[in-house]
Amino acid sequence: METGGRFRIDSLSLFGSIADLYGRPRNEVLEAAGIKVLAPEQVSSDLDGEGAFARLVLNPALRPMRMDDRWLESFSSLQKKQWVEFARRMEAFFHAGGSITSILEPAPDGSAE
Repeated sequence: METGGRFRIDSLSLFGSIADLYGRPRNEVLEAAGIKVLAPEQVSSDLDGEGAFARLVLNPALRPMRMDDRWLESFSSLQKKQWVEFARRMEAFFHAGGSITSILEPAPDGSAE
């Protein structure tokens, strides 16, 4: 009643918090609340970057030491996308026969290659 039926930005951020709390996609929660989200396909796929990042860094086989869900909010959206992109590139590198040892160990001549 106070907003004349219009949603304020604060109201929309509340739906995002609810989605995060229950581990649901934000679009799903907004649509359940009667808010239609229209976005180009690329932008829509970027919206799941948050979920992809969380699945990546909280996966028990990959989780960095001492990282838990409390850390998720300390990364920007760009950083989250970069982590996911890095993981995808790393997977392709290994499938092509690459080795982590060849990357982490310095070259015999001391160059960075």
